[in-house]
Amino acid sequence: MDIFITDDIKESKIALNSSISMIMIDLEKAGKVERQLKRNTRISNHNIQQIPKLLSSIDSKKIIVRTDPPGDLTKTNIEKLISIGVSNLMIPMWKTFNQLEEIRKNCEMITNKYYKKEIKIFPLAETFAALESIINSTNLHFPYFHFGLNDLSLEINKKNMFEIFEEKNFILACNKLRSLGISFGIGGIGLPNKEYKVNAQEIIRKHNKLGSIGFIYTRDFNDLIKKDYEKFKAEVKFLKKLYFQDK
Repeated sequence: MDIFITDDIKESKIALNSSISMIMIDLEKAGKVERQLKRNTRISNHNIQQIPKLLSSIDSKKIIVRTDPPGDLTKTNIEKLISIGVSNLMIPMWKTFNQLEEIRKNCEMITNKYYKKEIKIFPLAETFAALESIINSTNLHFPYFHFGLNDLSLEINKKNMFEIFEEKNFILACNKLRSLGISFGIGGIGLPNKEYKVNAQEIIRKHNKLGSIGFIYTRDFNDLIKKDYEKFKAEVKFLKKLYFQDK
C-alpha cells in the first residue's frame, strides 16, 4: 500500500489517477513537534474541516486519517471523524495492543449505535514498546501495519533513521508479521533518481529483504506535484515499478 499525504482535493485526484493507493490526511499534532524538533521532518497543518470536502470528491475507502496518539485520541474525537465519513484510521505512537483494542471498541460502539459501517484501524508502530508488542503477541487482528522510522530512531537514539533497518527488534517485528501473513509497510521513500544520504533504490532493497509491501511518499513528491504534474506522475510510475516489480 503506497500512501500520499495531502489534504488538497486536486492533488488527491492527481495522486489517485497516478495509481497511488491511499491518500492520508495527517491530523497528528499531540507531542509531535516536541519529539521531532531536531529532525528535518514533515509536520502537517491539516485540519478536520477539510475532510468532508475530500470525502465528497474521493471514495472514502481511499482516504486514511492519521490521528493523535492513544491518550490524546478521545472517544469524542473518534466519533467526530466517523460522523463525517472517515472509515480508515492510522494510530501513531501506540505501545500496547490494549490501547488499540480500546480504540477499536470505541469505534464499534459508535458505529453500532449510529452509523452502521466498518472502521479499519491501521497501527503505526513507532515506539520500541510497539515492536515488543508485535513480537510477543499471538493475536494480531489488524489488516495492515506501518513502521514509522523517525520516531523509532529518536526513541532508540539513532542518528540516522535508516539505521533502524539493522535493529534486532525491528527485524523480529517484521518477521513476525510476515510469518503471520499480515501486510506491512515501512517509512517513506523519496524520488528514485534524487541523491540522498541513502538513495531510494537502496531503501527499496531493504524493504524487499524484510517483506514490506508499502511506503509513504516523502515531501519531495509533494513539492513536485505542485510544480509539474506530469513529472510527478512519471516519478510515481517509476518508483512503483521499482518497488512492486517482484511483489
